[in-house]
Order: sequence, then structure tokens, then C-alpha cells
Amino acid sequence: MKLDKNLTDSINYMQILFTDLGGLLILIVLGIIPIVNLIVAGYLSKVMKKPSDSKELPPLENYLDLWVQGLKILVVVIIYMIVPIILVVPFVLLTVLAWTAFPGLPVVGWLLAIPMLIIGLILAFFFAIVLAMAIVNMVRKDSFGKAFAMGEILGVIGRVGWGTYVLWLIVMFVCALIVGGI
Repeated sequence: MKLDKNLTDSINYMQILFTDLGGLLILIVLGIIPIVNLIVAGYLSKVMKKPSDSKELPPLENYLDLWVQGLKILVVVIIYMIVPIILVVPFVLLTVLAWTAFPGLPVVGWLLAIPMLIIGLILAFFFAIVLAMAIVNMVRKDSFGKAFAMGEILGVIGRVGWGTYVLWLIVMFVCALIVGGI
């Protein structure tokens, strides 16, 4: 996986989206509406299914099917992130309670919650690395169970190279922040 070629191909593919301003506007509006925004995630899964050298966007149709595919992605994300969520929630609850009802919340609570927060965030980072490939594996193989086929997922990441893969994820994350900010 050549990062510069991949990034160039991604930018070129994204430019195709701007040639269909109607479809882009529909995706933007759908992306803003909670629950309905799962259609956008489902559409992204259709994009993932296209061959990497494709020069055309998949049609924006069958909204219910797109929503169901987006829901599958959300369920996979929740399953992967359940442990980090369980570890981070006590910190969030203690913070909310400290700011609202109990300004002098005991230090013991913080001594337990802060390490749980740190561990939860570290686990979330590592789970997210595998999660990205898990979603692609699920979508490409058209099987919900393939999101949890750890041998396959780790094998693909291994073939790409862990360093290259993590660097690619960081670059994509930064690009997403820039595009999201615009």
C-alpha cells in the first residue's frame, strides 16, 4: 500500500462526488439528521465495495438497504468499543456529578476513575485500529461475522504492514478532520 498513491486516488475519487452536486447535497442533509445519518454510512459501504480503480460513484438509491448497512456498521462499532465505553463512563459520570450535584466529590472516586479513563482511551485507540479494517472486511465480504474474523483482519493488516496501516489511518483521520471542518 503506497500512501501517496492511495491519497492521490482518494482525492481523485472524492472529486467525482463534487461532479454530482445533487447527490452530495442529499448526503450532506442525510448526514446531519440523527438516525437517518446511518444511510450515509451505508452509502460509504457501497463505495468500499467498488473496485479500487473505479472512476464512478455507486448510485444513491435503496435508502432502506443503505440504512440497514449503516446500522450494521454502528453495531460493529458499539461491539468493538463496549469495553472502552465501560471504562470511560465512570469518569464521565464523576465529572458530571462533580460539576453539578457534588462539587467536593471524594478523591477516592477520582483515583479510580482517572486510571479507568486512561486505560479506556488506550484500548479505544487500539480497538479502533482493528475496527477500521474489520468494517472493510465485513463490507467487502458482505458478512456481519467477518467484522469479527480476527485472523483474517490481522492477516490483512500484517500484509499491508502495521506501520504503513497506522500511518494511513492517521493521514485519513487528519483528512477527515480537514474535510469535516470545511
